Amino acid sequence: MAAPQVRELLTNYGDVAVIWWDTPTNMTDEAAKKLQAELALQPNVITNDRLKRPNFPGDYKTPEQKIPNLSELDGTDWETCMTMNGTWGYKATTTSGSR
Repeated sequence: MAAPQVRELLTNYGDVAVIWWDTPTNMTDEAAKKLQAELALQPNVITNDRLKRPNFPGDYKTPEQKIPNLSELDGTDWETCMTMNGTWGYKATTTSGSR
């Protein structure tokens, strides 16, 4: 569980502006609650919606691999989570095959 590391980040390094969660898809609500509880250490921190969907919506949405339609956002702030080369890992060539 990452709660000790989250606690360290929120207590040892001054003010934290944003936490960008990227947690496993099989995370339980119980585990997410432990991480969310640590946020009380810095109540002004902004978080995304990736702690555990849909029960922990965060402060802004992070649609993946697309620019959303405004109707999908319901007026909520957002940033896209998108690759530039079609993969989350290293890729030596572009999708067109050139370097």
